[in-house]
Amino acid sequence: MTELGPPGSPWERIIFTGFRGTGKSAVGRKIAELTGFIFIDTDDTLEEGFGCSVCDYVKRAGWPAFREAERLLLVRLAEVRQAVIATGGGAIQHQAEWQELRKNSRVIWLRASTVTIRQRMERDCETASQRPSLTGCDPLAEIESVLAAREPLYRAGSDVNIDTDGRSPEEIVARIREFLVRGCG
Repeated sequence: MTELGPPGSPWERIIFTGFRGTGKSAVGRKIAELTGFIFIDTDDTLEEGFGCSVCDYVKRAGWPAFREAERLLLVRLAEVRQAVIATGGGAIQHQAEWQELRKNSRVIWLRASTVTIRQRMERDCETASQRPSLTGCDPLAEIESVLAAREPLYRAGSDVNIDTDGRSPEEIVARIREFLVRGCG
């Protein structure tokens, strides 16, 4: 395993948070490769348990049922060690569970502008099945309103934030690596 962090680092997990389309999964996989940690994508894990896509599950059971399943997964993940975890964009809303998950972790908030997020979602062929509408509004209006509500949570629930606008995954990974090696926020 590559050591990222000061010797004897007290953290056991690297957690990615941020809105959809900010690169949590893509960058998280690369950081897992660097550290030798396992990679866990919470949406993928939930889909495995549901036996269907997030979109299908939300259509069938509703957002409250999805959020409860997500909350229970966060409780379980607080016990996992040596993992890089890419959380769903709304996972930060589970404040009590988030605080437990944060213990012994480094939390990285990946940010992007609303325009960038929309462009990335439009280019992603899995957006329709992976990213169901949260509000039923126009996509840009939805991004703006949901981001406005979540940004204070992302800020308070993270150790560092990294702007992903105009940066390649490799550039983002390099910035994260610097942060982890430094061991400070």
